[in-house]
Amino acid sequence: MLKLAVLLWLGFGLCAGLGAAEYNINLNLTDAGLKAYRYAPAFSGQGPIAIATAAGWRQYYYYVPVGADIHSPVLILLHGAGRDGRSMIDTWKGVADQHRIRLLAPNGERHNWSMQAAREGNLLQQILRAVYPDMAGKPVYLFGHSNGARMALRLVAAYPQAFAAVAVHGGTEPGLTLPARAQRLPALALFLGDRDAIFSVASGRTTVGRFEEAGFAASLYVLQNHTHWYYSDAQRINKSIWAFLARQLPR
Repeated sequence: MLKLAVLLWLGFGLCAGLGAAEYNINLNLTDAGLKAYRYAPAFSGQGPIAIATAAGWRQYYYYVPVGADIHSPVLILLHGAGRDGRSMIDTWKGVADQHRIRLLAPNGERHNWSMQAAREGNLLQQILRAVYPDMAGKPVYLFGHSNGARMALRLVAAYPQAFAAVAVHGGTEPGLTLPARAQRLPALALFLGDRDAIFSVASGRTTVGRFEEAGFAASLYVLQNHTHWYYSDAQRINKSIWAFLARQLPR
């Protein structure tokens, strides 16, 4: 009931519970009616900044809103295929300004992610220490879109203790094998369009089920009349995603 109340209070439309971990949300998204899918990011953060890693040189972007300090949450953003961290900073800047969220958006190799949790996990820790040293060894928040969503799911499966909470959009990992764990596990939410032609709702249910079986508090949010296209409605989608992540903030 808390999830329903929060979403309704924020004005995100009707949210009806479909099961223990599945919710049907109408955010009044417009992407299903688009005739062309085009997006070029504006940018007002820092980057690209190069950093030497064991796997070679990588780049990242970051953004610190006015008023943010060492007590402000850090959100790591993993971009989709063919994009870079700049697109993630651009789409999240408005929500970051409103809630004073510090953002960090690394680039994948050749605009994609390797799907190797150890490789990308080491990269994230190295960049995190360089940009936000106050967060070294502390759990952070994680978001990924599409290819970045798949990478985020693999990261939290491998290193659950590294993240305070995780949310993904437009990406599933139904074949992922997760061991049952005894330690604290972060909350996880998968946001998926009911018209997504790349990742089906059925694969989303399977993915969430895998995480639930492993002991995660995992939820599926099915976005009505929504395709895989993220960028035209990113602000509205991100507000809903942050509403979920913010409920996991320390009190």
